[in-house]
Amino acid sequence: MGAFPLPRRSNKIANMQKAARKTKKNDESSLDSKMKPFPEGWVPGDKDVICGRGGKSMQKHPGNQFYRDTIEHFLPLYANAQCKLDKSLIVSSVVAVVRDASPKGGFVREENGQWYEASELLVRERIGASLRDMLHTKYSSSTKSKKKRRKQVQDKINEEVEEILHRQECKEIVGQLEKISKELDDDNELQEAFNKANRELLMH
Repeated sequence: MGAFPLPRRSNKIANMQKAARKTKKNDESSLDSKMKPFPEGWVPGDKDVICGRGGKSMQKHPGNQFYRDTIEHFLPLYANAQCKLDKSLIVSSVVAVVRDASPKGGFVREENGQWYEASELLVRERIGASLRDMLHTKYSSSTKSKKKRRKQVQDKINEEVEEILHRQECKEIVGQLEKISKELDDDNELQEAFNKANRELLMH
């Protein structure tokens, strides 16, 4: 039997994806057109946040480190925000902190060797993404730490229980329980025997 042919992607879906890519490209061009150029020779200061994809060198820039510290400062407020308005106000606060720290710069971007002041929309989108990403990272780290601690506690309990059960007196009690479970038919008598044995185990 031959293999089933792969279904062709519908023209409608392909057209929608093509339109989405075109819209995204147009949006980025629109954002670029709204950026204000800095004077020739201007360079980012220690409090300016460089936007874009610059790799590790950009992340090591003092302004970007200052930006991450600012994001972390507002993270508890963002985590407890009750609505979109609250989150929007937090984003505005981050913008204000950065621009107050560098009135002649702020959020900047380089295009073909020219530095620009990043558009308001681009800045707010970046801040929102940074808050969400850091919140997710901290939540994941916290959850992993809690699971690790719970496992360590459970492993310790298991070791202690195993140690207790291997003591000679406990082996005898466990043996008695196994014998009783085979001899007794009455559930109440069996439960009472188990309760008595448990009390004896706890005493050891």
